[in-house]
Amino acid sequence: MAVFCLLAFGRRSVHNHSQLAIAVKNRNRKSSLATIDDHNADFSSTAASPGGLVRALGPWIATAVVVGNVIGSGIFLKPGNIAGESGHFGVIIAVWVFGGLLCILGGLCFAELAAMYPKAGGLYVYLREAYGKPVAFLFGWTEVFFGKPASIGALAVAFVGSLSLALGGILTPSTQILLAISLIVIMAWINVLGVLLGGRLQLVVTIVKAVFLALVAIVPFILIPFVSGTIDVSNYSTTVAPETKGLAAQIGVVLLAVMWAYNGWHGITPLAEEVRDPHRNIPRALFVGIGILIVLYLAANFAYHGVLSMSEMKTAGDHAAEKMLKKLFGQGGLAAMSAVIMCSTFGAINTNLLQAPRVTFAMGRDKVFFRSLGRVHATFRTPAFAIIVMAVMSIGLVLAVAGAQQFVMTEKPDAVDDTYSTDKDKPVTGDVLANDWGRSTLSIESFAQPSSGEVSLEKNGTFTYRPQSDFHDIAMFDYELVDVEGNTASATVTIYVGTAAMNKEKLLPVVIASLRNDSIFGLLTNFVIFSASIFYMLGVLAVIILRFRQPNRTRPYRTWGYPVVPIAFLTVYVWFMMQIYQNQELESRTGLFFIALGVPVFLAYRYRERRREMGDTPDS
Repeated sequence: MAVFCLLAFGRRSVHNHSQLAIAVKNRNRKSSLATIDDHNADFSSTAASPGGLVRALGPWIATAVVVGNVIGSGIFLKPGNIAGESGHFGVIIAVWVFGGLLCILGGLCFAELAAMYPKAGGLYVYLREAYGKPVAFLFGWTEVFFGKPASIGALAVAFVGSLSLALGGILTPSTQILLAISLIVIMAWINVLGVLLGGRLQLVVTIVKAVFLALVAIVPFILIPFVSGTIDVSNYSTTVAPETKGLAAQIGVVLLAVMWAYNGWHGITPLAEEVRDPHRNIPRALFVGIGILIVLYLAANFAYHGVLSMSEMKTAGDHAAEKMLKKLFGQGGLAAMSAVIMCSTFGAINTNLLQAPRVTFAMGRDKVFFRSLGRVHATFRTPAFAIIVMAVMSIGLVLAVAGAQQFVMTEKPDAVDDTYSTDKDKPVTGDVLANDWGRSTLSIESFAQPSSGEVSLEKNGTFTYRPQSDFHDIAMFDYELVDVEGNTASATVTIYVGTAAMNKEKLLPVVIASLRNDSIFGLLTNFVIFSASIFYMLGVLAVIILRFRQPNRTRPYRTWGYPVVPIAFLTVYVWFMMQIYQNQELESRTGLFFIALGVPVFLAYRYRERRREMGDTPDS
């Protein structure tokens, strides 16, 4: 509601901004400081305003940012869970195609906006032009001060965790935290030194990720004549009983997972001010990048389902890619999987440090937040201070999460009770060993089945609990673990089934379990999924609004199929957001709460700016 409560206030800001733009344009059409008539500016090579950002990124790097920003863990973790939700390959592959087409619709709309406003900040700029600075600030507030630091911190921790597992679990918790912080510092410094340096790094990492994913998709088919047990065409027709009842509900749940895997398709737009010939290269990067992603994702799914039956996919859960590679290559496949996870997380850290500071920079330049964030480094021509601030916030979250985890868990490989929750008739997956830093030295020795359902518990600690039909109460099961020295310990897993069982007295154990399961970063990023969808919708709606509000503005690229394309995107996304709210109500409400927190911050800073303009406070 906070977004829409400020729309009226923002409309006034847009009007004032438009009037000022017209005045500047009439006074000096060639002014390099005006952001009004960007289509007359020189966007070739490294042209830039004096002391401003440098247009150093070409079409290859721009496309790499789009692809690299999207390929993360989603395509490796989600297919197994999707198989359990639907159970039918035809439905699954159709939704993957539909999700890709939805991204194309969004790309068509964002391409028009990016060509109109080739400025740092991307969606922030489009929201400012359509709705005013208040709404744009709320987007920046949610994106930069919650989502991105959590993402960078989580990725750094995941990278070091994968490294520790690859080295046999020899890294202590304190060493892992130190390495995660060091990684953030190094990556931030690379991006401070120059956008081209960060862009070239992104190009290399993206090529490695894309090539690996392509190999995952192609190699099983190449091996058909040489190795038995590769692609089995009959797997495409196997089915399992879906965990989600009803075709519409299945499509909704599967689409949630698919769009999570596609998330970030607009990733190049915040860097628009540093892309050469943005009118041409940004639309091309969006379309080519999204096209590459669709092909890779579809090919990977055909490979997964060709090697593994539907029941094997369902049982694998988050580990479908690992299970396929292990089936084909044994332990060597698992080693390759660890390597690509490290590569993916490394590249994602770089992408986030390329993008997010540009939004912060745009906010500082617009004077809706600290002006120092809008400064460009005189030598490196990058928003250095904004990058440093983003890194500091990410490091702060890493330390805060580490401190919270130390408060509730021990470094000893002792079994600790875990708590989960799920809806009635809906399975839940988890990891009972995730609460121990030395998990690579632990394995499950035994466990007892609950009377209220069925548990499948792997040696590595991952489990799936399927409640009995219509059961809605508390389910519990005990397990025993053993470490490499033969020491054993026992613990209990408690699962609250049905929302009625989750009263306030039982909420604290769930929060504690979240801390133990190293999922705080996941919770933080989940909180902004719903709010990010709101801003995506507002961004696409801005195409329609600006067609009426700024009809005479030059549009180097115009959305193909207008107005059908933006209306189709908005229609699907309204339904999509309803599905998110129904399936992630707590996260959705928390995301809205985070947006609302930005309202008093914006008003307070606006009041401070007015006092500064009157000479009551110093510049910062």
